[in-house]
Amino acid sequence: MDKLATASILALLLVLMGCSTTPDTWSIEHEVPEAALLSVLSTDLGVYVVGADDGEGPVVLRGQAGQGDQEGEWERLWTGDRGDLWWVTEEADGSVLMGGEDGRILRYDPDRGTFEAYVTPRGVTIFGIWSGPDGTAYAVGGDINVETARGELWIRQDGEWARDERVPAEWLDAVLMFKVWGSNANDVWAVGESGTVLHFDGTAWEQMPAPVSTRLLTVHGNTADGPIMVGGAGNGVLLEMSGGTLTDRMPPFMPGANGVFVEQSGTAWVVGNQGTVLSREAGGEWLVDETTPTRLDLHAITVDSEGAVWAVGGALLSPRFDQGIVVRLGQ
Repeated sequence: MDKLATASILALLLVLMGCSTTPDTWSIEHEVPEAALLSVLSTDLGVYVVGADDGEGPVVLRGQAGQGDQEGEWERLWTGDRGDLWWVTEEADGSVLMGGEDGRILRYDPDRGTFEAYVTPRGVTIFGIWSGPDGTAYAVGGDINVETARGELWIRQDGEWARDERVPAEWLDAVLMFKVWGSNANDVWAVGESGTVLHFDGTAWEQMPAPVSTRLLTVHGNTADGPIMVGGAGNGVLLEMSGGTLTDRMPPFMPGANGVFVEQSGTAWVVGNQGTVLSREAGGEWLVDETTPTRLDLHAITVDSEGAVWAVGGALLSPRFDQGIVVRLGQ
């Protein structure tokens, strides 16, 4: 082989090496020692994180989507309120809804940088909240007092929140509800204690049979496939819908699962206690990620517009409810 041919081959190899893709890796993006972080949302304007009250109010953070943020690049948003915030969802107009302790539901306007507090029934905790593309919104939770425990499922109509009277009251007796999600206003799912699964088809709510009797903590899906539901106590539960039937697909010996996110492509992500992260491609097997950078409990997960995966959590089983952490999978 002459020198010219050798040089050409070497040049081609260098080009190919330069085009190689750097593997995605996990990194710790932010930490809040005084408060656990409970929900994460990706929007066109950035990544929102909400969590427990650190003594100065509920922690609400906004960061940048895509590339990881360095320490100090997270902006704290001050609600002017007190109490833990458990979940966050985006409205059709780009505003952000947050639900939490003592029935509080807050709306954040990113254009004005202001919070609005809805007038709601107090004495309950809102664990989950969802707003659909047509403006329909639901919130779920309940009274956590042992003696008076009961679930709540609220709907927002004409700008006001009230109990959804289409749900029979006896369905929610002593059954806390934890999360609600829908592919649209005519396909809404809510999950809770004792394997409770409720579905709204645009006309009425119905109870759906589940193959487990443990708590279901989170539900999510996409517009093409059925929802995925996760939960469990000592052992994790991961329910997938197939042919109208829910089946537990959790790999063996997994701790309790807390959060799930399904991309439009069908790729799905699950997080849980002890830093657990599972994922699967559409139609594939669930795989356990052994490279996560924390053993703290992870509570929620999302994927941003740039394909980066974000998860949040903390010391969720500790009475202090602290050690908040944000982790990210990306380049």
